[in-house]
Amino acid sequence: MATEVLGRTDLRRSLRSARPGVGVRDLLVAVAAVVAALGALGAEGSPTGRPALDAMWRAVLAVVVVLAAAAPGPRWTLLVLCAPAVLLARSAGALAAAATVFVAATWCATRRTTSPPAAAAVAAAAVQLLLRLPTDGPALLGAALVAFAVLPLLIGAPLRLPSVEQAVLLRSVQLVALVASVGGALAIGGVLRASDEMEAGAREAAAALEAARDGDQVLAADGFDSAAERFRAAEAVLESPLVELTTALPLVGPQVDLVAASAQGGHDVVAAAGDVARATDLEELRLTDGTLDVDRVAAAEAPLAIAAASLDAAIDRLEVAASPWAIPPVRAAADGMQHRLGQAVPDAALALELARIGPTLLGARDRRRYLVLFTSPAEARELGGFTAAWAELTIDDGDLELVDTGRATDLNDPDGIAGRVPPTGMPERLRRYEPERYFQNVTGIADFPTAGAVAADVWAQAGRDPVDGVLAMDPAALAALLDLTGPVRIAGVADPIDGDGAEALLLRDQYVQHPDRAQRTDFLVEVAERTFERLSRGALPGPRRIGRVLGPVARSRRLLAWSPVAEEQAAYEHLGIDGAMPDAGGGDLLSVTHANANPSKIDTFLHRRIEHDVTFDPRSGSIDATTRITLRNDAPTGGLPDYVLGGPATGRPRGTNHLLLSLASPHEVVAATVDGAPVVLERTEELDVVRWSTFVDVPAGATVIVEVRTAGAVTAGSYRLRIVGQPLANLDELVLDVRAVDGSRPEQIAVTQRWGSRSSSVPDDEVPTVPLRVPLDGDLELDARFRP
Repeated sequence: MATEVLGRTDLRRSLRSARPGVGVRDLLVAVAAVVAALGALGAEGSPTGRPALDAMWRAVLAVVVVLAAAAPGPRWTLLVLCAPAVLLARSAGALAAAATVFVAATWCATRRTTSPPAAAAVAAAAVQLLLRLPTDGPALLGAALVAFAVLPLLIGAPLRLPSVEQAVLLRSVQLVALVASVGGALAIGGVLRASDEMEAGAREAAAALEAARDGDQVLAADGFDSAAERFRAAEAVLESPLVELTTALPLVGPQVDLVAASAQGGHDVVAAAGDVARATDLEELRLTDGTLDVDRVAAAEAPLAIAAASLDAAIDRLEVAASPWAIPPVRAAADGMQHRLGQAVPDAALALELARIGPTLLGARDRRRYLVLFTSPAEARELGGFTAAWAELTIDDGDLELVDTGRATDLNDPDGIAGRVPPTGMPERLRRYEPERYFQNVTGIADFPTAGAVAADVWAQAGRDPVDGVLAMDPAALAALLDLTGPVRIAGVADPIDGDGAEALLLRDQYVQHPDRAQRTDFLVEVAERTFERLSRGALPGPRRIGRVLGPVARSRRLLAWSPVAEEQAAYEHLGIDGAMPDAGGGDLLSVTHANANPSKIDTFLHRRIEHDVTFDPRSGSIDATTRITLRNDAPTGGLPDYVLGGPATGRPRGTNHLLLSLASPHEVVAATVDGAPVVLERTEELDVVRWSTFVDVPAGATVIVEVRTAGAVTAGSYRLRIVGQPLANLDELVLDVRAVDGSRPEQIAVTQRWGSRSSSVPDDEVPTVPLRVPLDGDLELDARFRP
């Protein structure tokens, strides 16, 4: 009996001594879990894209990790929990914090027994470090590291629980897995259905755009409306209650949000495009009886503004929705949508810009006066060809009128008796041409904003009415215009002159058919006059056809425009007809030009081959380049007048091409030769580049090779080169070779044809590797990327 009483007394005593201990440990573990949860609320990471839910999930993770760490058993899992924070520490403070926690985890792991509160405290600190790992890499990689760190702990802890608690936990895990699986399936199904609708909408939008380009506005509007309905259907799928509920799950929300942003952006853009198609019949925006309906141009501004705003809003929406938690396929699809929208932005901005300033350009407010320069590369100048003739046009409320035409020499003042002065700020090279005395030389600089301003100044000094802008076109551009207006008849010429034969006639044939110089100049004036008379009295096709015909000559710098008004000049730049010398912009730039120095019309027989070999150091950006310019003169020594071939008056044998050759580059010349003989090039600074020049004689039937070596530096990394073309009678042949200092070729190259702020990519199958061999018809940009 005594023994039994003594046993019960010992049991009660042991229970009394155990209860306070267990209660304190539980309380300390609970405190650690609460502290960990509160700390997790302030961490980053948005696995759902919803701040409140993300905070809840972080807090839940912290609590679970702390409770798992407090379970009895080995503590080596604490070392795994701390390892990522130690390995990925980016600063001394972060490393010190991680090392401190790791030392504490080591102490727990090496002890035979460790109290649950101590393990919980270490886990609470470790989970804070995990939730604050560096986030500059992919978020999914960070999530994988966290999973790697906590999984041993979460898997091992349940195995040490009593069987009853294990069963409860197992049922809980099964329930969570079921909810996650159903939610994930609903989300995937919704995303796939929405993607199918969006793909169908994109196809219908592309077909509608093609219909608009072909002038069928009704079909285009219907197509855009149908595409908008497809995108709206995709939005409806993603906004359904079941799919919306799944966004509370980690990783699901960012995927749904990104697809939804693509669907909404697509809907807004194609809906706005439909409004533009209904409100603006582009084919009605055409010249009829010499008049363009200015009101139709103005009416296009409002719907175009909405379309441009929709594009910007759609791109912004995608940027906001672009979560680092998006999986690669969803992210790639969204990036593709954003890229396509981005490609449409310049066209939309340009259309809106033209709708805004178009009425002003067309004389809606005040009569506008324009000077048109007709140039001819038969006698080359840096901009292309010398100015042979001119025309004066006015536009009053869309009504085009040809006021006057004449020869360039009509505006000359060779003796300087008119007292004209060089325009202010004229570059030194152009100043030597004396354009204020010899109007045909206003194109003696490879920058039309400069040439246009000088032409307008000299025009006014010649006593003519001030102009609101200057245009320039060479025989190729005039031939394209004839292709739009239809053929013209010239007195004394049996056959009408059309777009097919005008270029050859104005470049070459006229010199044989009209040996008298004055008669030949009058012929050019008459062709230009008849063409613009057709414009002032006839009709032109719609914008689609005009763009197809004039686009190529604009890209090759043969059709140019200048305005003294900044807003109008910006529109010309966006159209790609400003003819400005581009800025190297940290990359490389090459421009090879020549100017006739005979004078004569012999440049129709000159052929140029430009070989540019570059050695580039991707690490430092230093370059060493050799440019070989092969000049071949196919001119005969007789059979044509002296003003074509040159003659005794020039002091050189007939057929010799005496030219001023120039190379523009941001770099310094190391050495130069002409047919192997060293020469010293003249150095002049012009338009933010250095121009190196020398006079060269190329006899009839001969070939001369000029070689120039330059050295300098550009931005390190990839090699970008902008090549500026000169619009000549014969296209240059370009051979471009780029290699690294170790002799390796670039692993990837991209070639773009540029005009102004616009561009079009050269197909990859046409540019497989360097050396690159292409005819240089305009400006090219090359981007060569080397293996790191």
